[in-house]
Amino acid sequence: MKKRQQKISESLRRLWRHISTRRRRQLFVFFLLMIAASLAEVVSIGAVLPFLGVLIAPEQVFTHPIAQPFISLLNLKSSSDLLAPLVIFFGLAAIFAGLLRIALLWMQMRLSYAMGADFGISIYERTLYQPYAVHASRNSSEVIAGITAKTNQLVSGAIYPVLSLLASIFLLLMILAALITINPIVALSSFAGFGVIYTLVIIFTMGRLSLYGRRSNEKQTELIKVLQEGLGGIRDVLLDGTQPTYIKIYSRSEIKMRRAQANIQILTTCPRFAIEALGMVLIAALVMHWLWLSVLYIGSGILLK
Repeated sequence: MKKRQQKISESLRRLWRHISTRRRRQLFVFFLLMIAASLAEVVSIGAVLPFLGVLIAPEQVFTHPIAQPFISLLNLKSSSDLLAPLVIFFGLAAIFAGLLRIALLWMQMRLSYAMGADFGISIYERTLYQPYAVHASRNSSEVIAGITAKTNQLVSGAIYPVLSLLASIFLLLMILAALITINPIVALSSFAGFGVIYTLVIIFTMGRLSLYGRRSNEKQTELIKVLQEGLGGIRDVLLDGTQPTYIKIYSRSEIKMRRAQANIQILTTCPRFAIEALGMVLIAALVMHWLWLSVLYIGSGILLK
């Protein structure tokens, strides 16, 4: 596990060295947008509490010290006047947070594929400038696969997931910081629980993703080789009647490659549902624990009386 993590870290460092200055500036803008989107998300989540408080107990919210500056600013006269401003604020906060998340996703996708285009162009350029002896000793199907299909896999399997992971982690940290100000014990317990869940998911999926990624790369190279041999020597194929042989080889490689790609998609999608399900169980357990402590506290107060 440790060697695998070191290998991934080294691969990411090597990848960073090949990113152009222009893309690094765009990454800086992406991080600024990520901060803004995270702050907007925290504000929209924080707006839920006073909104629910006004619906359940408007008088308590109206007399709360924190609400007094806003009440004075808006010149509100009674607790019933709180509902309309809070509905407007909650709606605007949710819409603004959603727009920023869409903008973040748009930039994340565009930047990931722009970096993929840079890598593809760079690989093709370096390949053309290599000596003829290198070209003669190399399988052209492997080069073509590296320039086309494997560049796409670099985007979908490395660049985009890393940017997505960074955005998710930063959002999680911002939400955690906001929760700590409200209830540190519950927030830290939630963070520890979700940390364990994320670690288990990563341990379960990382090795399999690496395995299926290598298998997909190998089969893509085989597919391009079969296509080149079959179509490049179509005259001999027609004369010898070897179509079934090429079809069999192509079918075997195609099925294995598509199966590996399907497994990759499954492994990248399923963790979300697993985390959501386990997260709901964790939240339910925390709520039960909090209620149990409340009952004990109330019971001890009654006994003392």
